[in-house]
Amino acid sequence: MLAYGAQRTTLTEVARKAGVSRPTVYSHWPDVRALLADLITTELAGIAAETAAVDGRHGRERLVNRAVQSAAAVIVDPLMVKILDSDRSC
Repeated sequence: MLAYGAQRTTLTEVARKAGVSRPTVYSHWPDVRALLADLITTELAGIAAETAAVDGRHGRERLVNRAVQSAAAVIVDPLMVKILDSDRSC
């Protein structure tokens, strides 16, 4: 995804880069959109985990602080930047 962007990535290319067969990749994801959804979910979960240490005095303050920190992390994350810059339809 980083090399080609979501629109130009194929499951065949993913299999080749991973060193596995195409059927192996297709057994996990039916298409690139499903792979992209899992990839974005994993990436955002990692960003959320990194920002979990953000603290505030009240529940609302903690929520706002974490949202701001997560948004700041998303806009500099290499995968998310690639998707947002090159694949506006995603």
